[in-house]
Amino acid sequence: MKTKFIITIFALITFITACKKKPALESPPTIADAEFSVTPSAETNNIIIFTAFKKDAVSQWDFGNSTNGEGVSSKGAYPYQGT
Repeated sequence: MKTKFIITIFALITFITACKKKPALESPPTIADAEFSVTPSAETNNIIIFTAFKKDAVSQWDFGNSTNGEGVSSKGAYPYQGT
C-alpha cells in the first residue's frame, strides 16, 4: 500500500512538472536584418566603416583580421590594401 502511494505521488509530480509550457522561438532573422554598408573612412582607405541598416538590432562585427566591433556602426582597420 505504501509503495502504491509513493508511486502515485511520484507519477503526479512528474506529470505536473512535465506540463510546463515550452518557450517559443522568435522568428529567424531575415536578409533585411543583416544588410549593411561598407565605406572607406575620410582619414585613410585602410580604415573601413561598417554600418548596419537596421538601427534597432544588436550588431556584432567580425572584421576577419582578428578584430571585432559592436554597435550600429563600427570601424575596421586593415594595414594593407586587399587584406
